[in-house]
Amino acid sequence: MRVCLTGATGFLGTRLLARLASDGHAIAALVPHGEDTSAIAACVERVVRGDVVDPDAVRDAVAGAEVVFHLAGLVPARASHRREFERVNVIGARRVAEATVRAGVARLVHCGTAAVYGVPQRTGTVDERTEPRPVNAYQASKLAGEHAVAAAVAGSGTSVVLARPTALYGAGDRATLPLLRAIARGRVRMVGDGGVPCQLTHVDDAAALLHACAGWCLAGVSADVLLVGSEERATVRSLIEIVARAAGTTPRVTVVPRAPLAAAWRLQRAIARCLHPMPGRFDGLDFFLTDRTVDVSKARRVLGVTAQVALADGVRDAVAHARRAGLL
Repeated sequence: MRVCLTGATGFLGTRLLARLASDGHAIAALVPHGEDTSAIAACVERVVRGDVVDPDAVRDAVAGAEVVFHLAGLVPARASHRREFERVNVIGARRVAEATVRAGVARLVHCGTAAVYGVPQRTGTVDERTEPRPVNAYQASKLAGEHAVAAAVAGSGTSVVLARPTALYGAGDRATLPLLRAIARGRVRMVGDGGVPCQLTHVDDAAALLHACAGWCLAGVSADVLLVGSEERATVRSLIEIVARAAGTTPRVTVVPRAPLAAAWRLQRAIARCLHPMPGRFDGLDFFLTDRTVDVSKARRVLGVTAQVALADGVRDAVAHARRAGLL
Protein backbone atom coordinates (compact mmCIF):
# COMPACT_ATOMS: atom_id res chain seq x y z
CA MET A 1 0.00 0.00 0.00
CA ARG A 2 1.19 3.52 -0.76
CA VAL A 3 1.06 5.79 2.27
CA CYS A 4 1.64 9.49 2.94
CA LEU A 5 2.71 10.39 6.48
CA THR A 6 3.10 13.87 7.94
CA GLY A 7 4.89 14.31 11.25
CA ALA A 8 7.11 11.34 10.44
CA THR A 9 10.03 12.61 12.55
CA GLY A 10 7.95 13.31 15.66
CA PHE A 11 7.56 11.27 18.84
CA LEU A 12 4.48 9.41 17.60
CA GLY A 13 5.27 9.68 13.88
CA THR A 14 8.52 7.72 14.13
CA ARG A 15 6.67 4.83 15.79
CA LEU A 16 3.91 4.77 13.20
CA LEU A 17 6.50 5.04 10.42
CA ALA A 18 8.38 2.01 11.74
CA ARG A 19 5.14 0.01 11.94
CA LEU A 20 4.12 0.93 8.40
CA ALA A 21 7.59 0.14 7.05
CA SER A 22 7.68 -3.25 8.79
CA ASP A 23 4.41 -4.09 7.03
CA GLY A 24 6.06 -3.35 3.68
CA HIS A 25 4.18 -0.20 2.77
CA ALA A 26 5.69 2.38 0.41
CA ILE A 27 5.85 5.61 2.40
CA ALA A 28 6.15 9.24 1.37
CA ALA A 29 7.04 11.45 4.34
CA LEU A 30 6.38 15.19 4.41
CA VAL A 31 9.25 16.69 6.43
CA PRO A 32 9.99 20.38 7.13
CA HIS A 33 13.08 21.93 5.55
CA GLY A 34 16.16 21.58 7.73
CA GLU A 35 14.86 18.66 9.76
CA ASP A 36 17.20 15.67 10.10
CA THR A 37 15.84 12.62 8.27
CA SER A 38 18.76 10.24 8.86
CA ALA A 39 16.78 8.23 11.43
CA ILE A 40 13.88 7.60 9.03
CA ALA A 41 15.74 7.31 5.71
CA ALA A 42 15.66 3.50 5.69
CA CYS A 43 11.89 3.42 6.25
CA VAL A 44 10.67 5.76 3.53
CA GLU A 45 10.47 5.53 -0.23
CA ARG A 46 10.70 9.29 -0.61
CA VAL A 47 10.98 12.43 1.50
CA VAL A 48 9.09 15.52 0.43
CA ARG A 49 10.54 18.66 1.93
CA GLY A 50 8.07 21.33 2.96
CA ASP A 51 5.60 22.59 5.49
CA VAL A 52 2.02 21.44 5.96
CA VAL A 53 0.83 24.92 4.96
CA ASP A 54 2.72 24.74 1.66
CA PRO A 55 0.13 23.57 -0.91
CA ASP A 56 2.75 22.42 -3.42
CA ALA A 57 4.66 20.32 -0.89
CA VAL A 58 1.49 18.76 0.47
CA ARG A 59 0.25 18.00 -3.04
CA ASP A 60 3.52 16.26 -3.90
CA ALA A 61 3.46 14.26 -0.68
CA VAL A 62 -0.09 12.89 -1.09
CA ALA A 63 0.28 12.14 -4.82
CA GLY A 64 -0.36 8.47 -5.48
CA ALA A 65 -1.22 7.65 -1.87
CA GLU A 66 -3.96 5.22 -0.91
CA VAL A 67 -4.11 6.47 2.65
CA VAL A 68 -2.87 9.64 4.36
CA PHE A 69 -1.88 9.78 8.03
CA HIS A 70 -1.79 13.38 9.22
CA LEU A 71 0.23 13.51 12.45
CA ALA A 72 2.08 16.81 12.01
CA GLY A 73 1.09 19.35 14.62
CA LEU A 74 2.45 22.05 16.87
CA VAL A 75 2.59 21.25 20.60
CA PRO A 76 2.71 23.80 23.46
CA ALA A 77 6.43 23.40 24.10
CA ARG A 78 7.21 24.63 20.57
CA ALA A 79 4.88 27.61 20.29
CA SER A 80 5.18 31.15 21.61
CA HIS A 81 2.04 32.68 20.10
CA ARG A 82 -1.47 31.50 19.27
CA ARG A 83 -0.93 32.40 15.60
CA GLU A 84 1.58 29.56 15.39
CA PHE A 85 -1.05 27.07 16.58
CA GLU A 86 -3.52 28.46 14.05
CA ARG A 87 -1.01 28.19 11.22
CA VAL A 88 0.02 24.57 11.78
CA ASN A 89 -2.89 22.91 13.59
CA VAL A 90 -5.73 24.54 11.67
CA ILE A 91 -4.49 25.84 8.31
CA GLY A 92 -2.05 22.95 7.94
CA ALA A 93 -4.74 20.37 8.74
CA ARG A 94 -7.07 21.96 6.19
CA ARG A 95 -4.37 21.99 3.50
CA VAL A 96 -3.62 18.29 4.02
CA ALA A 97 -7.32 17.38 3.91
CA GLU A 98 -7.94 19.47 0.78
CA ALA A 99 -4.95 17.93 -1.01
CA THR A 100 -6.11 14.46 0.03
CA VAL A 101 -9.53 15.06 -1.50
CA ARG A 102 -8.13 16.61 -4.69
CA ALA A 103 -5.77 13.67 -5.16
CA GLY A 104 -8.66 11.24 -4.86
CA VAL A 105 -7.17 9.49 -1.84
CA ALA A 106 -9.81 7.25 -0.28
CA ARG A 107 -8.66 7.30 3.34
CA LEU A 108 -7.42 9.95 5.77
CA VAL A 109 -6.49 9.41 9.41
CA HIS A 110 -6.22 12.75 11.21
CA CYS A 111 -4.46 12.72 14.58
CA GLY A 112 -6.00 15.11 17.06
CA THR A 113 -5.93 14.88 20.85
CA ALA A 114 -8.21 13.98 23.74
CA ALA A 115 -7.02 17.23 25.31
CA VAL A 116 -9.78 19.03 23.37
CA TYR A 117 -12.14 18.14 26.23
CA GLY A 118 -10.21 20.59 28.39
CA VAL A 119 -11.45 20.30 31.96
CA PRO A 120 -14.60 18.17 31.60
CA GLN A 121 -17.63 18.98 33.72
CA ARG A 122 -18.33 15.41 34.67
CA THR A 123 -21.89 14.18 34.77
CA GLY A 124 -20.76 10.80 33.51
CA THR A 125 -18.20 9.20 31.23
CA VAL A 126 -16.32 11.34 28.74
CA ASP A 127 -16.62 9.76 25.30
CA GLU A 128 -17.03 10.74 21.65
CA ARG A 129 -20.45 12.24 22.38
CA THR A 130 -19.11 14.63 25.04
CA GLU A 131 -18.86 18.26 23.97
CA PRO A 132 -15.21 19.45 23.83
CA ARG A 133 -14.42 22.40 26.14
CA PRO A 134 -10.90 23.66 25.28
CA VAL A 135 -9.21 25.80 27.91
CA ASN A 136 -6.11 26.98 26.04
CA ALA A 137 -5.00 28.04 22.59
CA TYR A 138 -3.43 24.66 21.79
CA GLN A 139 -6.57 22.69 22.59
CA ALA A 140 -8.75 25.16 20.71
CA SER A 141 -6.52 24.93 17.64
CA LYS A 142 -6.65 21.13 17.62
CA LEU A 143 -10.44 21.20 17.78
CA ALA A 144 -10.59 23.83 15.03
CA GLY A 145 -8.27 21.63 12.98
CA GLU A 146 -10.73 18.76 13.23
CA HIS A 147 -13.55 21.03 12.07
CA ALA A 148 -11.42 22.19 9.13
CA VAL A 149 -10.71 18.60 8.10
CA ALA A 150 -14.36 17.60 8.36
CA ALA A 151 -15.40 20.59 6.21
CA ALA A 152 -12.74 19.84 3.60
CA VAL A 153 -13.82 16.22 3.09
CA ALA A 154 -17.58 16.83 3.28
CA GLY A 155 -19.32 15.50 0.19
CA SER A 156 -16.15 13.91 -1.19
CA GLY A 157 -15.24 10.27 -1.63
CA THR A 158 -12.64 10.45 1.14
CA SER A 159 -13.33 8.62 4.39
CA VAL A 160 -11.73 10.22 7.44
CA VAL A 161 -11.21 9.21 11.05
CA LEU A 162 -10.65 12.03 13.52
CA ALA A 163 -8.56 10.16 16.09
CA ARG A 164 -8.13 11.63 19.56
CA PRO A 165 -5.30 9.89 21.45
CA THR A 166 -5.02 10.30 25.20
CA ALA A 167 -1.81 11.65 26.75
CA LEU A 168 1.19 9.71 25.49
CA TYR A 169 4.42 8.55 27.11
CA GLY A 170 7.35 6.30 26.25
CA ALA A 171 11.04 6.26 25.53
CA GLY A 172 12.12 9.61 24.14
CA ASP A 173 9.10 11.57 25.37
CA ARG A 174 10.05 15.06 26.54
CA ALA A 175 6.67 15.94 28.02
CA THR A 176 6.88 13.43 30.87
CA LEU A 177 10.63 13.87 31.40
CA PRO A 178 10.34 16.52 34.16
CA LEU A 179 8.22 14.14 36.25
CA LEU A 180 10.61 11.23 35.67
CA ARG A 181 13.58 13.42 36.53
CA ALA A 182 12.04 14.79 39.74
CA ILE A 183 11.16 11.32 41.00
CA ALA A 184 14.52 9.84 40.01
CA ARG A 185 16.26 12.64 41.91
CA GLY A 186 14.19 11.89 44.99
CA ARG A 187 12.05 14.99 45.35
CA VAL A 188 8.60 15.56 43.88
CA ARG A 189 5.72 17.93 44.64
CA MET A 190 2.16 16.67 44.58
CA VAL A 191 -0.94 18.85 44.83
CA GLY A 192 -3.58 17.25 47.02
CA ASP A 193 -3.75 13.60 48.04
CA GLY A 194 -2.81 12.21 44.61
CA GLY A 195 -6.11 10.42 44.18
CA VAL A 196 -7.03 12.01 40.84
CA PRO A 197 -7.15 9.41 38.01
CA CYS A 198 -4.86 9.67 35.02
CA GLN A 199 -4.71 7.82 31.72
CA LEU A 200 -1.45 7.46 29.82
CA THR A 201 -1.03 5.55 26.57
CA HIS A 202 2.29 4.12 25.45
CA VAL A 203 3.42 5.61 22.16
CA ASP A 204 3.74 2.18 20.54
CA ASP A 205 0.12 1.41 21.39
CA ALA A 206 -0.97 4.77 19.98
CA ALA A 207 0.83 3.98 16.73
CA ALA A 208 -0.89 0.59 16.51
CA LEU A 209 -4.30 2.16 17.12
CA LEU A 210 -3.77 4.85 14.47
CA HIS A 211 -2.64 2.17 12.03
CA ALA A 212 -5.87 0.29 12.72
CA CYS A 213 -7.89 3.46 12.06
CA ALA A 214 -6.91 3.23 8.39
CA GLY A 215 -8.64 -0.13 8.23
CA TRP A 216 -11.77 1.32 9.80
CA CYS A 217 -11.81 3.93 7.03
CA LEU A 218 -12.63 1.09 4.64
CA ALA A 219 -16.05 0.94 6.29
CA GLY A 220 -16.79 4.33 4.70
CA VAL A 221 -16.75 6.44 7.86
CA SER A 222 -17.15 10.16 7.34
CA ALA A 223 -15.39 12.47 9.81
CA ASP A 224 -16.02 10.07 12.68
CA VAL A 225 -14.38 10.96 16.00
CA LEU A 226 -12.60 8.12 17.75
CA LEU A 227 -10.92 8.27 21.17
CA VAL A 228 -7.90 5.98 21.18
CA GLY A 229 -5.70 4.94 24.06
CA SER A 230 -5.11 2.62 26.95
CA GLU A 231 -7.93 1.40 29.14
CA GLU A 232 -5.54 1.13 32.09
CA ARG A 233 -5.99 3.77 34.78
CA ALA A 234 -3.70 4.98 37.52
CA THR A 235 -3.89 7.74 40.10
CA VAL A 236 -1.33 10.51 40.42
CA ARG A 237 0.03 8.87 43.57
CA SER A 238 0.21 5.38 42.06
CA LEU A 239 1.94 6.80 38.97
CA ILE A 240 4.58 8.39 41.19
CA GLU A 241 5.05 5.02 42.89
CA ILE A 242 5.39 3.23 39.53
CA VAL A 243 8.05 5.68 38.36
CA ALA A 244 9.87 5.43 41.70
CA ARG A 245 10.06 1.64 41.44
CA ALA A 246 11.36 1.90 37.89
CA ALA A 247 13.97 4.45 38.96
CA GLY A 248 14.94 2.54 42.09
CA THR A 249 14.27 5.52 44.35
CA THR A 250 12.09 6.39 47.32
CA PRO A 251 11.29 10.04 46.62
CA ARG A 252 10.32 12.56 49.23
CA VAL A 253 6.81 13.65 48.23
CA THR A 254 5.98 17.19 49.30
CA VAL A 255 2.21 17.54 49.47
CA VAL A 256 0.91 20.98 48.52
CA PRO A 257 -2.54 21.71 50.01
CA ARG A 258 -5.21 21.44 47.35
CA ALA A 259 -7.78 23.99 48.49
CA PRO A 260 -5.91 27.30 47.98
CA LEU A 261 -4.70 26.37 44.50
CA ALA A 262 -8.00 24.78 43.47
CA ALA A 263 -9.97 27.98 44.04
CA ALA A 264 -7.71 30.02 41.75
CA TRP A 265 -7.54 27.15 39.27
CA ARG A 266 -11.35 26.89 38.97
CA LEU A 267 -11.66 30.62 38.33
CA GLN A 268 -8.91 30.62 35.72
CA ARG A 269 -10.38 27.58 33.95
CA ALA A 270 -13.81 29.22 33.74
CA ILE A 271 -12.26 32.30 32.12
CA ALA A 272 -10.00 30.19 29.90
CA ARG A 273 -12.97 28.42 28.30
CA CYS A 274 -13.89 31.79 26.80
CA LEU A 275 -10.47 33.31 26.07
CA HIS A 276 -8.31 30.26 25.21
CA PRO A 277 -5.01 31.72 26.49
CA MET A 278 -1.62 30.30 25.68
CA PRO A 279 -0.80 27.18 27.72
CA GLY A 280 0.74 27.99 31.08
CA ARG A 281 1.08 26.98 34.70
CA PHE A 282 -2.60 26.34 35.27
CA ASP A 283 -2.47 23.61 32.62
CA GLY A 284 0.07 21.79 34.75
CA LEU A 285 -2.38 21.84 37.66
CA ASP A 286 -4.95 19.91 35.60
CA PHE A 287 -2.87 16.76 36.17
CA PHE A 288 -3.36 17.05 39.93
CA LEU A 289 -6.83 18.56 40.16
CA THR A 290 -9.14 17.01 37.56
CA ASP A 291 -10.09 13.65 36.13
CA ARG A 292 -9.37 13.79 32.39
CA THR A 293 -9.76 10.08 31.67
CA VAL A 294 -11.89 9.10 28.69
CA ASP A 295 -13.81 6.05 27.52
CA VAL A 296 -11.98 4.31 24.66
CA SER A 297 -14.37 1.35 24.39
CA LYS A 298 -15.67 2.47 20.99
CA ALA A 299 -12.15 2.05 19.55
CA ARG A 300 -11.98 -1.45 21.03
CA ARG A 301 -15.27 -2.33 19.33
CA VAL A 302 -14.68 -0.85 15.87
CA LEU A 303 -10.93 -1.43 15.53
CA GLY A 304 -10.62 -4.78 17.24
CA VAL A 305 -7.31 -3.54 18.68
CA THR A 306 -6.45 -2.64 22.27
CA ALA A 307 -3.42 -1.16 23.98
CA GLN A 308 -0.93 -3.87 24.97
CA VAL A 309 1.80 -2.12 26.98
CA ALA A 310 1.20 -2.18 30.72
CA LEU A 311 1.91 1.14 32.41
CA ALA A 312 4.58 -0.33 34.70
CA ASP A 313 6.40 -1.92 31.75
CA GLY A 314 6.25 1.22 29.63
CA VAL A 315 7.46 3.44 32.47
CA ARG A 316 10.33 1.09 33.19
CA ASP A 317 11.39 1.28 29.53
CA ALA A 318 11.07 5.09 29.50
CA VAL A 319 13.16 5.46 32.64
CA ALA A 320 15.84 3.13 31.30
CA HIS A 321 15.97 5.04 28.00
CA ALA A 322 16.27 8.38 29.79
CA ARG A 323 19.11 7.02 31.91
CA ARG A 324 20.99 5.74 28.86
CA ALA A 325 20.58 9.15 27.26
CA GLY A 326 21.98 10.86 30.36
CA LEU A 327 18.73 12.68 31.05
CA LEU A 328 18.18 11.42 34.59
